[in-house]
Parts: sequence; structure tokens; C-alpha cells
Amino acid sequence: MVSDVANNAGQNLAQKLNDGIKFDVPMEDGTVKTATLRTKNGSGANQASQGATGKVLRSDGYMNVAGYKMKTMQFDYEITQQDTIRLLACVGETEENIHIPDYIGGRKVTIIGENCFAHVAAKSIYCPKTIEVIETGAFRKCAAESISLEEGLKTIGEGAFNNTIALKRMNIPNTVTSIGKGAFMACGVEYLHLSTGLTEIPADCFFMCHVRNLVVPGSVKSIGANAFANVKELRSVILQDGVEIIGDKAFANCLELREIEVPNSVVHLNLNMMEGSGNAYFKVHVDHPIWDDIRNKKVELNFIERLSVYGKEWVALDFAKWMRELTGESFERPRMDEEYRQITFMMANFQARAFRDAASDEGTMMAFAGMNMANGSILSGSAQQVAYGLNSLDGAQQQES
Repeated sequence: MVSDVANNAGQNLAQKLNDGIKFDVPMEDGTVKTATLRTKNGSGANQASQGATGKVLRSDGYMNVAGYKMKTMQFDYEITQQDTIRLLACVGETEENIHIPDYIGGRKVTIIGENCFAHVAAKSIYCPKTIEVIETGAFRKCAAESISLEEGLKTIGEGAFNNTIALKRMNIPNTVTSIGKGAFMACGVEYLHLSTGLTEIPADCFFMCHVRNLVVPGSVKSIGANAFANVKELRSVILQDGVEIIGDKAFANCLELREIEVPNSVVHLNLNMMEGSGNAYFKVHVDHPIWDDIRNKKVELNFIERLSVYGKEWVALDFAKWMRELTGESFERPRMDEEYRQITFMMANFQARAFRDAASDEGTMMAFAGMNMANGSILSGSAQQVAYGLNSLDGAQQQES
């Protein structure tokens, strides 16, 4: 009769059953074959008791597909208080294509734990619809070229995809409502779809990634500091109506950036947002609040050089009217002070861009021709010649009407 059992005997037995116990099986023809006995984690009283004590468990090395057993990656995991599965680490020999199971032992797999796939050398990883949370650093420095996320995912933790440099495409499901700071920092992503469930893009979120064209949905109210800074390949940004705040240096040092399309919902603009992005412009509507700031001299004059407008909304007569309101003088008797010269010189490039954008619109073709006639005079920097050019433009508008 056994009188004493070591404290860890049960645990060792469970581990052996998970890893597999080999034994010989005699066959009818007299030969002997070796079989492996495994236990399915999640079934029976053994699994329930382990869950109650918070033990780390290990999943099977296979899954049933249409009645056939298919070899899969094994995972260390734990059972949450909600009676679901939180993956802790993938173990054993790494597969080229990893398919995360949606259930283990009858329990839903809902969480990919901290650093679970960090440094894993897989080519692709599929996350099932049951996954709701991806924790901190879950795919950090993972070698995967493809990581598929499905609708049902709600939260992506800090640094979750940090330095996943082989990853080129990322579709963030619309069910995602929260992304952690630096979640995709230094990630290789070139194509990005942002969730329409997001209300915030946190600081450093896509710092140093490789996105080329960006659309930020209107559900996002704020873009954090350095969120897209140092994205060297970024060329165009469209902020949909609803975005309100662009953080400090959010698009700094984006060397290929040409323009940021800004809705009227973004009230505050400053050059600090695009520091080091020398060729970039804010593309705004003619009724954007920034014009009031310029009229009231709340914005430095050189800010005008970073503004462009939606071409089809631009009318030459509105431009002339705006210039008159800004200077407080008629163009027949222009002021010759330094401030006025600065304004007219900077507006030369501004108006050229505006009418270039509008050139394809039939309603502005005559105005565009008039503007071309005036451009040579404007670029000379003479306020009197600017006045002549704009008066000529007014005449062209009147003839058209």
C-alpha cells in the first residue's frame, strides 16, 4: 500500500501525459508497434482541477479537421476567471504556418498573452475570430510576413507588433476599439487599414513603420505625439471628417510626405506637426478655421507656405476678397511695408497651387487663365504688380459671368 506521494507527482504525471507516453502494442501478425498515449487538455476532472489551481497547461500537438488529426503547434496556456483560454507561449518545433486554435479542450481561446509569439520564426500566423485581446509585445520581433486578424478582436496592447519588420500588410478589424502606445513601432507594414472603431491613435503608434498612403477614419478624434513620425515612405494622408486633434510632431520627419488632407473638424494646425517634413502641405477647405487665425495674425506668416486648398472649392474672386480683408487696403493703393511684401510673396506659391488643383474644373478655367497672366508679376515680389495682376483677375471673372 502506498503511504507517501511526492508533492509534484501529479504534476509530473500530467506533463508526461501531455508530452505523450510511448508503449508497445502487439499486432495480429506477431509484430510489435510503438504507440503514443496523449491526454487531451481541457477534458475530464484533471483539467478542471489544474485550472482551479492556476497551473500552466499545454495544448495538444494536433487538431481534428474533418475527422482527421492534423499536426499543429503546441501552446502553453492558462484558464482565465471567465473560463476562457489565455495563450502564454508556443512551444516545440516552430511551424512555417501557424494556425492559432479557436478552442482548446472545449474552452474558447480569447487572449494572446504577453510576448506569446515574440521572436517566433513562422512565415504566417492566423488568429481566429475568438481572439479578443492581443497583449503587450505579443508579436514583438516576430518573423512572420503575414498575420491575419479577424473581426471580434477588441484590444491591441502596447508594442504588440514592435519590430515585426517582415510584416507588410495590416488590416486592423473594425471591432478594434483600443490600440496601445507604440503598438506598431518600427513595423514593416506598408499597407494599413485602420479600424473604424478607434477613437484614438496613441503616441508612437506607427513610429518608423513604412506606410505609404494613409486614411484616418473620422471615428478617430485624436492622433498622438509622434504617431506617424519618421515614416520615410509616407506620401499622402487623408484625415476624414471627425478627426479633431493632431499631436505634437505626429507627422515629423516624413521625408516623402506631400500633403495632409485636413477636414474642418481639425481646428488647430501648426508647423510643429510636420517638423522635418519639408515638402508637405496642409490641404484645407476655403472655410477652414485656419483662415480666421491668419486674418487675426494668430499664425506666423510663413505658415501660409504650408497651405493648399481643395481645388474645386477655390474661386479666384474669393481669393482677391480675402487678400483685401487681410491687408485692410485696396489694391489700387497697396501698402509697401515689409509685412505686406512678405504676404504677397508667400501667397504667390499658395495661389499657384490652388489654381493648379482647380485647373481641371471647367468653372474655373477662365480664372486659371487670368491667374497665369498674373503669376509673372506676382513672383517679382512687387506689391503694385500684384495689385495689377489681381485686378486683371477680377476683370476675367466679370467677363466670364
